[in-house]
Amino acid sequence: MNPHVVGDGDGAEAQPSYDAVTETATAAGDEAISAESPTIVVPVANLPARFGSDTSTEVARVSHEPTAADLAKGLVKPADGRTRTGTVVAGDLLVTVNSADGTVVAPCPPAQRAHPVLIAGDASARPRATGGHLLERDALCDRLRDRLGQGRCVRLTGAPGSGRSSVLDTVAAACAGLAPAGVVQLSGYRATAADLLQDLFRATHHAPGYRPGRDLLPGLLHSVGAIVVVDDLEFGGSALEELLSAAPECAFLVSSTPDTDALMAHSRMEEVPLPGLSRQASLSLLARMAGRSLDETERAWAVDLWFESEGLPMRFVQAGALLRHREAAIEAMAAGLPTPDWDGTDFSDDQGVQPLSPTPGGFDAYVNHHANDQEPLPDPVPLPSVGESAAPAVRIARGLSDPARRTLRLATALGGECPAAPHLPALIDVGHGEAALDELVEAGLATLVGAHHRLVDGVCAMLADEWPVAVATREAAQHFAWWTGHASVTEEQIAAEAEVLLAAMRADREAGRHAKVVLLARAAAPAFALALRWGAWERALRFGLESARVIGAVAEEAWFHHELGVLALCVGAYDRSRAELEASVALRAALGDTRGAAEGRAALGLLDEAGTLHSGRPIVLSVGGSTRSGLRRRAGMAAGRAGQASVTRRQIAAAALGVVLMGGLGSAVAFGLGAFQHGDGSAAVTVGPLSSPSATASASGSASDSAPASATTAPSSASATTTDQPGAPGTTPTGPGTTPTPPGPSQTRTPSTPPATPPSSTHVTTPTSPTKPTSPSTPPTTPTTPTTPTTPTSSAPATGAAGSATAGASG
Repeated sequence: MNPHVVGDGDGAEAQPSYDAVTETATAAGDEAISAESPTIVVPVANLPARFGSDTSTEVARVSHEPTAADLAKGLVKPADGRTRTGTVVAGDLLVTVNSADGTVVAPCPPAQRAHPVLIAGDASARPRATGGHLLERDALCDRLRDRLGQGRCVRLTGAPGSGRSSVLDTVAAACAGLAPAGVVQLSGYRATAADLLQDLFRATHHAPGYRPGRDLLPGLLHSVGAIVVVDDLEFGGSALEELLSAAPECAFLVSSTPDTDALMAHSRMEEVPLPGLSRQASLSLLARMAGRSLDETERAWAVDLWFESEGLPMRFVQAGALLRHREAAIEAMAAGLPTPDWDGTDFSDDQGVQPLSPTPGGFDAYVNHHANDQEPLPDPVPLPSVGESAAPAVRIARGLSDPARRTLRLATALGGECPAAPHLPALIDVGHGEAALDELVEAGLATLVGAHHRLVDGVCAMLADEWPVAVATREAAQHFAWWTGHASVTEEQIAAEAEVLLAAMRADREAGRHAKVVLLARAAAPAFALALRWGAWERALRFGLESARVIGAVAEEAWFHHELGVLALCVGAYDRSRAELEASVALRAALGDTRGAAEGRAALGLLDEAGTLHSGRPIVLSVGGSTRSGLRRRAGMAAGRAGQASVTRRQIAAAALGVVLMGGLGSAVAFGLGAFQHGDGSAAVTVGPLSSPSATASASGSASDSAPASATTAPSSASATTTDQPGAPGTTPTGPGTTPTPPGPSQTRTPSTPPATPPSSTHVTTPTSPTKPTSPSTPPTTPTTPTTPTTPTSSAPATGAAGSATAGASG
């Protein structure tokens, strides 16, 4: 073993000397990993605070790579994270993670139940500097602080690179002391609503190893009064409303991009857009990042950049890096020194640096070459065009130092995720990892997300074509698998690097190295489970299951199915849990693994009990999903109260059909009763309005006189809704070719025979017994010319009876 120390001491022993490092080769083939692997030791003083002072800083480079045949035969048993075990409490369940045959769940004994204690929030949970005074953001920050002080919720919406994170950090620092529970800063990067609720619970309660269920979280967070700042939130709509309703006493300040789901109509959160900087502010920011004032050429170039970028601050941070690199290149040319390769011909590190000057020989040769020109001396390093400034990642990368360029290449291979500084010596031979990461941040290529760095949006896509071969990730899975199994590395430290580990799995899967994906997924999954990062736990299990199926590692595939089933059981997704557990039992039974199959059947038995006990509770469909509601939930609650199993869909459909039929029958009965009974006991016919008051009076008198006669008349058929009488106003002829006689001032009006089924447009009522009509003040007159009644479409007997009654009433 040949350790190499990288530190800040004054002696020569503390200086890096990679040329003196000689790696000891391990045995080839399928032998176990030797404990004497080459190691690089990094002092604790150089580590960030999140790694802790008692953390071992040894990182190893392992030369043995597992093959698909090794995993399929079970020959590879490295000392990695798969040996990590522990217990956590999830709701009412006691979860023993990574036991001999997989994770085991059982009802939690009363003595081991958690008792959460409310604590004050820690505003420094995400240490981050804002980088000084923010240009043109003071008024916005003051307005956001006032709204949060009033208990209101705000979503800050801005394009990538608009400075949302800097605004949130400034507002969070200004809100210290406003809320009883303090300020809680969370990262919403690739986090679901369930993950954020768990993070909020952990920040405000002391309950190590406890993850409350989705039905218990609203009760625990109901009395928490904190200002919650969430950066890079990736969801909206109903999921955001679930987050807000779970903590009603908290004031939320979140940031999102414009393509995030819109807010609900009646949400208590308001949206505030984040505009770009003005032209003057953009030029001031560029001068600050360049470290000097701008000349006329640079100001004109900056104005064009401002028009193209719409004032995004990140674009001017990157432009400042271009100006610094350009100035360094000009100074190197003037001194006759070699400069970094700016012509973009090759990015390989082994080729070395090339002179940047158009004329070989340095700045003097360049001046002598243009000495006889009458025009002004051309710029030796011209400014990039507007098109190049719109995608500056490639040109900025040419001016970086060698450690920063290696770190940038590794992050590009990992999909934009940057490993922490202690991992860089083992992965890419970069000793001062913190300095390399800081250089990427100053150049506008990387940003801090939570506890780790990642490339800004668009940089990874720009550099993917320049570095197509992901050589740097070939040993990443092996290194991280060893690191997760180190005794001094805690679950929280592994969870802080969750996105990096998942990115390494994704890179190996895309490169076809499925054996390494299975190895790293098996090593990292137990740590994610114990750290209660169950969103990352599920993603790691999915990666491992897919790769195990590809290489034919049946035992590993059964293990991943079992773990996914247990995870679904803990979050309440019972249908998905049953499918995963049954698949695990079938695979293990086919392999002859009786103990593993027994563990799966035990989990299925607990699943049956949980489905019966919780049939009346909302069922969580996924880690970040919503609960069931509506008719099925109410039916399940009724069955739970009666002590029965959940109703089936067929029973629900039959019950719904019965409700509809009974409603229709009740409506028919109500219409029938209304057709034969009027409110005041008098016969009436609802007709159209009359043309004159005299006609109205005549119609009223005729109807009263003819009521006894009409009461003794047999009802007509359903098709004859109104019997047309001669000279009656507002009637419609039913026979073709029949022309009704227009009503006169002396015509009378008689009600028709009530139909068996009342029409929708005419309301006809008939008294139950004949009532003596009241004599009108003016006796009605009879029509001068009787007309023959029109024959309706109904049967002849009904028409005849109606006609006889009408004639008797008229006489």
